[in-house]
Amino acid sequence: MRKLAISFLVLVLFSCKKDEESIAPENYLFSAERNDEKWSGATEISLQTPDSDTLTLLFKANYSSEILWIKIKFNDTGYYPLKANQAGYYSTVGGDVLVSRYVMTSNDTGQLTVTNYNPTKKLIEGTFDLSLTKQYANPENNNDILKFSNGCFKWKLLK
Repeated sequence: MRKLAISFLVLVLFSCKKDEESIAPENYLFSAERNDEKWSGATEISLQTPDSDTLTLLFKANYSSEILWIKIKFNDTGYYPLKANQAGYYSTVGGDVLVSRYVMTSNDTGQLTVTNYNPTKKLIEGTFDLSLTKQYANPENNNDILKFSNGCFKWKLLK
């Protein structure tokens, strides 16, 4: 029994890779604070086409019923100030009934910082902070401004 346990331990130790490629994409998540409350979930990050310079980030929380999106003209690691219409948020019921919508206006502020980008492995990570203005919202989420702070993400690009 002792030899079996030692064999199992050795197998586990040597079968685990420690490089970035060994982490499955579903293990890459995002987290942020939305109006000072923890907000996290799954994400999808992609370049529109292999030669495109538009990076699209979708942050999905609460079983994809809440979506924060950000689009930037991307060239490499660095600081990207967010301007009107480069970010937004919406929530749904059942994935098809829109119950709230917030957009980035010229009065809102935001930034996205890409801290690491590996085009060969298609890995990207970074941070973000932004505020959005209500266009409409259901009574349960009737905040005039949504603030996302201390946001961070790590993902393998879809394309």
